[in-house]
Amino acid sequence: MAHWRLLIMPVIFCYILLITPRISSAAVTQCNASICIHFTPPDSNHAKEALHILVKAREELAIDFALPAADTFQVIIVPSRAEFREYIREGLPKWAHAFATPAMRTMVVRSPRWDRPEASFRQALVHELIHLVLYAGAAGSPLPRWLDEGLALFYAEPLSWENRTLLSKALSTGSLIPLQKIDDVLQFQQPAADLAYQQSFSATRYLMATYDVEAMRHIVSGSIAGKDLDTLFIEATGSSLLEFEHEWLKHLEKTEKWNWLMESEELIWIGVPFLFLLAVFVIRWRNRRKVAQWQQEEERMSAEEDWAAPAEAEEETAPPGNSS
Repeated sequence: MAHWRLLIMPVIFCYILLITPRISSAAVTQCNASICIHFTPPDSNHAKEALHILVKAREELAIDFALPAADTFQVIIVPSRAEFREYIREGLPKWAHAFATPAMRTMVVRSPRWDRPEASFRQALVHELIHLVLYAGAAGSPLPRWLDEGLALFYAEPLSWENRTLLSKALSTGSLIPLQKIDDVLQFQQPAADLAYQQSFSATRYLMATYDVEAMRHIVSGSIAGKDLDTLFIEATGSSLLEFEHEWLKHLEKTEKWNWLMESEELIWIGVPFLFLLAVFVIRWRNRRKVAQWQQEEERMSAEEDWAAPAEAEEETAPPGNSS
């Protein structure tokens, strides 16, 4: 087996060089037993960092899911924005920050030297590694896309997906995407893709939190063994895939539906002028009520004075009584 890997590795690397002409002229390769990093000299430190991150992450995944050993994975660190555009123009969406080609055991990530400051090199590496590992283990029986993406998000960047406003708004407006349609996420525009990833993370986290990692391990390992997914979900959760989706949606209805009202900055800025107008209205209403009370008081006092005046005049003009 080791000899076979030694023979196939040059073939894979030659293929990579053919599909990356801009990198090939100055490409450097750094490998361990299961991962090869291809980079240009300015990214040598990032290559060392990537190798450390990926080796550690792969060991953790092997423990969590008892995954079998797979072929060596290839990692290309793209040195410039222009070269990355050469990749994504071939059918990939413009919003892609990294991508994996599981059939070729290859991932492509941006160099931190030019990537956006808010992007995380580690998150991109671990995210794409999940796709490669799950595909390599599945042996032709891949997980549903929502679960594949959900696991990648769960392991790589859970904190960045804790803001659930987008999911809450979609739930309130009835615009959630059915989980099976997330298979086409790479054809979505970015807003729909963001929602698809949010749903994938939410459904995966619900599965892990409700049925524990043992259920997830059973589903993943069973998928690798080629078992039917509906059967695996029934064995792990007591529900078929579709029934699990309905269960997750009921959970969202109870916990997420109105979260956007509390988290939406737009609502706050809309609410401030409304509250101001409401305060003005209340103040004017109170002032008018007070003026009306004063007028009523004045009218009452005036009526009492008008009633008392004739009585006093009658007393003054009355004839004196007879003296005894």
